[in-house]
Amino acid sequence: MTWAYRVNVLDLEPHGPLAPEIYWRRRGLALGIAVVVIGIVIGLVAIVGAIRLAKPGSWWAVHRYASRPRRAARARRRYDQRYQERWNRLRDLVAGAPSRE
Repeated sequence: MTWAYRVNVLDLEPHGPLAPEIYWRRRGLALGIAVVVIGIVIGLVAIVGAIRLAKPGSWWAVHRYASRPRRAARARRRYDQRYQERWNRLRDLVAGAPSRE
């Protein structure tokens, strides 16, 4: 694909003083590092979310809130009947409402 002035936009071959293999190795290493960093960030966010947003009857809540009654009360307030209604509406929207048979 070329644009104005006949510049090849999709030219992936490196043009520099080093051998092309070195450039490809650097690109591969950079891509690998980026994937690892993204995986670590997503993993940390998932762990913090699991601890922070524990439902009252979940494993995390049972083990983390046993000695912390204030946190247990906050979890019960956070996951009240309104939460269940919103969650059920979202599930019905995605998967369809159950039939009345």
